[in-house]
Amino acid sequence: MPSGPELEILVWVVVAVIAGIGELLTGSFFLLPFAIGAVAAALAAAFGGELPLVLSLFLVVSLGSLLWLRRMADRANKQAPVIQAGAGRYVGAVGSVTAAIEGSTEGRVQLDGQAWRALSVDRQPIATGTRVRVVEVRGTALIVEPE
Repeated sequence: MPSGPELEILVWVVVAVIAGIGELLTGSFFLLPFAIGAVAAALAAAFGGELPLVLSLFLVVSLGSLLWLRRMADRANKQAPVIQAGAGRYVGAVGSVTAAIEGSTEGRVQLDGQAWRALSVDRQPIATGTRVRVVEVRGTALIVEPE
């Protein structure tokens, strides 16, 4: 059975492994900083660091890792483009009227190589050939306005 410094090193290694496994199971990036801090504490203990120094190192490295990972996650979230799925991705897109939209009667719009049912946003007629911008998708119909 380990004792003294070996026990302290073993405790830090166990804490690091448990926090690492917990991080793998949750994927929240909350336990990872504590696993990193525990590895740093185990290394400090292995090189003969006293308990107050080892605990301080654990806290400082854990907090530093937490702040660094948070900053990296925020940066990744800001840079990631928002990709809309489904028909909602057509909002703001420009198409061409292929069958006139007569007031509240639907017409047809060609958009991305597909023909869509379309209604005028303000119920005003839109002639064939007019370029229109999609302002809303309602079911399988586009709500459009002249560009």
